[in-house]
Amino acid sequence: MNSSLIINNCSLIEGDVILTIAIPTYKRFSLLKETLRSVFDLKFNIPIEVIIVDNDPENIDLAIKEMQEFLGYKFKYYKNESNYGAAGNWNRCLELAIGQFITLLHDDDLLCENFPYEIESYFNSLEKLECAPMIGFDAHVLEQRDACSKVKVGFIYTLVKNIYQKYKNMRTMNDYQFKDLQSFIFSGSYVSTLGVVMDRKKALAISGFDNSWYPVIDCEFYIRWIRAYGDVIYKNVKVSKYRILQNDSMKQEVIRDVIKKSYELRMKVHNEEHNLVGIDKFAKIMKKIEDYTWNMKWRKGNEYKINILDVAKLLLLKLNCILHIRKINLMRK
Repeated sequence: MNSSLIINNCSLIEGDVILTIAIPTYKRFSLLKETLRSVFDLKFNIPIEVIIVDNDPENIDLAIKEMQEFLGYKFKYYKNESNYGAAGNWNRCLELAIGQFITLLHDDDLLCENFPYEIESYFNSLEKLECAPMIGFDAHVLEQRDACSKVKVGFIYTLVKNIYQKYKNMRTMNDYQFKDLQSFIFSGSYVSTLGVVMDRKKALAISGFDNSWYPVIDCEFYIRWIRAYGDVIYKNVKVSKYRILQNDSMKQEVIRDVIKKSYELRMKVHNEEHNLVGIDKFAKIMKKIEDYTWNMKWRKGNEYKINILDVAKLLLLKLNCILHIRKINLMRK
């Protein structure tokens, strides 16, 4: 894979940079510019670099024109020589960055002003940066779909969901939670790659992201990471904004593939990690849950309907899942 550097406003070299903020993008300049504004407003005390890796091999002049307002900031803009797909573009970010650590920021998401404080506090808590586990944080949801575009889930489901979420937040707020393979699969804490910070060379050493697992390439990567390097960390603090727009995630075939591939990934872990218990039952329960939740979250309101009986079935499935996880966790203690 090859890329051309079309804008270079940064003279840093490898060894100078602690953190790279890498933004993979494709034909979404209005969103990309909003993302860049959020990044350039941040105040860091550590040396960082910002790179953009554009998966559209054409429209070079347009890209330079769209970036004019940012030429006073330090960043690099790369154009891939071909469209390498989602995983390929993420891997180009890993290869082109020079930071010791990297976070992948999608071109429609935003970083909040507390992100520098949280990641610098984490780095400062470590004896050696070289031994830093991967860390991820929570995110705000930036819902930008019309009300008529969303599935109506009803008052009861929304109420129960909000109460349970507040309960979870009260138990875990501000704590660093170490996640081994089993607890990571059970919790699913990370929001894609948003706010996730990892050692860049370690990511490359396990061959980066695998496009054959699209559209769950991030989840598959995290599982390989944990198997290679051990526990990862999650902190229940919101440091970013996860935007929900009308995009490819809304397509019925993508939703179907997320559910299918998520199940296959969990069963792959079950078949390969014989010391882990309860993954197979968890995978089967979650497939039934996600048949509801992914459609509720991403389908259009005129395409997917849910009634009170469906809500009752879903809540019972979620209760069954919680009880199963609790049983397994008690067995592990």
